[in-house]
Amino acid sequence: MSERQYPWRRFFARSIDISVISSLILIPYVQLSERLYSPYFQSILRTLIVMLILFIAETIMLSLMGTTLGKRILNIKVIAIHDSSICFTNALKRSFFVYMRGQAFGLPIISLFTELDSYYELRDNGSTSWDDKADTKVLYDKIGIIRVIIAMLLIISPGLISIMVYVL
Repeated sequence: MSERQYPWRRFFARSIDISVISSLILIPYVQLSERLYSPYFQSILRTLIVMLILFIAETIMLSLMGTTLGKRILNIKVIAIHDSSICFTNALKRSFFVYMRGQAFGLPIISLFTELDSYYELRDNGSTSWDDKADTKVLYDKIGIIRVIIAMLLIISPGLISIMVYVL
């Protein structure tokens, strides 16, 4: 595995994780919320629910396996800086700072700037602030065309599911 950094691969791995969680909660969420809330409030609530579930799931998966579904598909692994498995505390710390510093807790417009800043930080420094704070590093292995196709399908799946849910 390589320590060379691939910012876009990390971005797309997180996009896969968000897409899968969004898909899993979308149908029950739409059935419940469309009767209760305005469309703007629905969007904010859905984002917060997805972020909370993803935060918990990511922390658990990183501490147990060193990867998430999106990271696994794109051959990315998170390990402790001293080449060992990441402990739960460091996984929790890393996940928290990803959502705070990297994604601004999903706040529209602000998250665009934090994600862009994180891209430049990774590109220029070779690590992100959340990896530094959690004493972790990210390793990459090669990916083939099949993994790229699977990644693309998983990223677009919430859009396809939401079209089906709203049409039906």
